[in-house]
Amino acid sequence: MRLYVSILAVSALSISACGKKPVEAPKAEQTVKADEAKKDEPKKDEAKVEPVKEEPKKEEPVKEEPKPVAAVDKIEGVSKGIENWAAGKFEDTTANFTDDAVLYNVGSPKGAEVKGKQAIIDYWKAQVAGMTEVKAKAGRIIDAGELTIVEAVMTGKVAVKGADGVDVTKEVALPMAMVIAHNAEGKVTSQWNFMDEVSLLQQVGAIPGLPEGFVAAKLPETTEVVKGEANPANVELCKTFMGKMKPDTIEAAITEHMADDFAMVDFMSGKSIAKADMAGHMKTWMAMVADTTMTAEKQLSVGEYVVDLTTMTGTFKGGIPGVEAKDQKVTTHMLEVSRVVDGKFKSWAGYGNGMELLSQLGVLGGAAEKPADGEKPADGATAQAGELGVPECDKFIKAMTACIEKAPAAAKDAVAGSFKQSVDAWKQAIATGGDAAKSALKTGCESAYTAAKQGMGAMCPGVAWE
Repeated sequence: MRLYVSILAVSALSISACGKKPVEAPKAEQTVKADEAKKDEPKKDEAKVEPVKEEPKKEEPVKEEPKPVAAVDKIEGVSKGIENWAAGKFEDTTANFTDDAVLYNVGSPKGAEVKGKQAIIDYWKAQVAGMTEVKAKAGRIIDAGELTIVEAVMTGKVAVKGADGVDVTKEVALPMAMVIAHNAEGKVTSQWNFMDEVSLLQQVGAIPGLPEGFVAAKLPETTEVVKGEANPANVELCKTFMGKMKPDTIEAAITEHMADDFAMVDFMSGKSIAKADMAGHMKTWMAMVADTTMTAEKQLSVGEYVVDLTTMTGTFKGGIPGVEAKDQKVTTHMLEVSRVVDGKFKSWAGYGNGMELLSQLGVLGGAAEKPADGEKPADGATAQAGELGVPECDKFIKAMTACIEKAPAAAKDAVAGSFKQSVDAWKQAIATGGDAAKSALKTGCESAYTAAKQGMGAMCPGVAWE
């Protein structure tokens, strides 16, 4: 299942002509007194001289040069774009896109790059199929000149099968971020979406692992608009802190560079984390991906805010349930928004896609390990060979097998590899857990079927999903 939200800035470039008001013709001479008129009356033999009337001066209108798109136009466009997207008005959402605009869904194994306005419209229609009561709103819009950065929340409802076979409505809520680029005419040329698909799948029950005590994000009540000058000192602070993100230096960095009232929201759990808990939180991630290196690909500063587009590389050492650690080299991407006041961090938010990491580890539709020379890549038939004896799971396996057989060649091996791993894991669970494991798998397979139907339908439209 894949779901993306996208917004755009809708703005119009206007060229106006302005000119000065034509000069008015002078008014006629006022009539002088009768006695003076008689005195000044010309003699019969003198020619009467008429006053010369001036013609109005004509001035050519001054033509103004095209102006850059006003920040307020982009900001208003963002809000309107969100409103149209949530209402399913995708043609209106892309009204200000160039015909060859590109949508990047960062970290997504499927739909990572969608080219062309019409392709983007078709993509969105396929991705939101099955969702109802979709709402979305921006909590913060940062005008960084060439780029507009948006932090938003999307909510909606998805119907899935419950343990007793009855339809259950699952509510989902996802924080997300977008980076939008405009050309000189104010048209959207490209957009990057950062959204955690793993959290979405966990919330609908398609995969396990939703953190205990999960707190769903709420739609923002208001939208903060951030404009201002760049602050190089804040950018340097972010670079300094990034360089200290090592197990032996992180605690000192937190003490030195974070304000006492610092707070961040962990989007995986939805919980707020204070300064006192940051060291433990960050060390947990550092243990999962050792030898971490953070690289800022692009940094933008607007007023108190710094936006970093970062790339993280490291070695996976374990920590994800059901995923074997083999010292795999991984690379992920993130958009980070920091607020700096008086030289210290006041808040931080990071947006990424957990699917990017899982894909590199061969899980959930990602890249499976490359088969050895002469070995045939995993396919749907291999995964299906040996039904589980759980009707809900066998239904899912049958549909996925048919879908994989019809999938594009570029995606077939990647999806089939992770699918086979999932089926093998289910077989192992049944072998060790018996009927109890079968009962537990029932709900998970129903949810997996619903998620696959919604998320993969566009890739294999010929499959008859029930």
